[in-house]
Amino acid sequence: MSHATSNNSRLTVDDWVSFARSEYLTGPVAAGGSAIRFVSGSDATLAAASSRLTQVATHCGFEAVHLDPGVRDEDGRAPNLHRIDRFFAAVTRHAEWKTWAEAEARCFLEQQTGVTIPTDTDLRDVDGVAQAAGLDANRLLQVYERELDNRIRDHRLTLEFRAALAYLFSSALRRDERSPTTDEVLLAWLKGKSLPGGAAALKRLQIFGRIGPANARHYLASYCHWLLRRGKSGLLVVFDFRPYIHRRITALERNVAVDRDLRAAASGGTGLTAAQLNALLGRRDAAPGIAYADGPYYQMLASLRRFIDEIDRFPGLFMVVLTSPSYYAAAERGRRTFYDYDALQTRIGQEISDARRANPASALVDLEEDE
Repeated sequence: MSHATSNNSRLTVDDWVSFARSEYLTGPVAAGGSAIRFVSGSDATLAAASSRLTQVATHCGFEAVHLDPGVRDEDGRAPNLHRIDRFFAAVTRHAEWKTWAEAEARCFLEQQTGVTIPTDTDLRDVDGVAQAAGLDANRLLQVYERELDNRIRDHRLTLEFRAALAYLFSSALRRDERSPTTDEVLLAWLKGKSLPGGAAALKRLQIFGRIGPANARHYLASYCHWLLRRGKSGLLVVFDFRPYIHRRITALERNVAVDRDLRAAASGGTGLTAAQLNALLGRRDAAPGIAYADGPYYQMLASLRRFIDEIDRFPGLFMVVLTSPSYYAAAERGRRTFYDYDALQTRIGQEISDARRANPASALVDLEEDE
């Protein structure tokens, strides 16, 4: 097989984003379908494509997230998105679980009481809300519990995901004086974290395990279903694969490379300016960026392959994977390339295409620089 992309068949950013809007964001994906596409281009081109696609998706009612495994998380650690549980936590990091629960509870109360509840009202003051509407608080809570069951009943969601949503919905009208509160324990659990005393709180809700590599894909599918039930058009995930392309090097390897460059400059007789010398020596002490060893790299490739094969499991998901043109160049010793993983080649690289015209619907699209 020749190169996976062709310089004769490139698309502009505007053309591809326009196509993605009509064929995915307002088409099959918005109707509950799903798609994954790989996009190649320069850093500036991919930044523009990601920004414009996110804006369009948000305008179309999608939840949009951008995942960059080259940026450290809030704890200062590498995000390690090759682990599907970390991937799930990153996708749902900004999910407004509590806002949703409180909005659902407010809607319920207003339907039951016929009274518009001021936005500054504490919904947990059920006695006050019921008294203002001339209703019995206990009766109101009983009806609320029945409504909760109806709103959460969806067998496309995992049992524990449903249990978490049910409690968040229920807790919108109930005070919790414990520390940490059950809400806090649940929100930490959804992020793959645990709080002191959290295990006992989770067991009371019939949640017995963590979100981990064995079950995170099920939770991601549940999250996609839940977004559609909330009225979202779908979920856009822009995943930047480029940090996985660069092989991790040790401090010793970095220093050896600096010494080699210094010797080359000295032997060439050209000399270095003070600024160039300082920049070169500064590489010794530079804080290491995020790069991934061979194990995580191949694990990420396998994860992407599973997304391609199982994309139908995630309704409303449009996943866009950002890659560099150099990744599709001919294989070269010591450099990571598209040819490292045969399963990816058979899925996105071996398509029949016109060498003179770009196909915006292909699994791999090469974007050209903006004018």
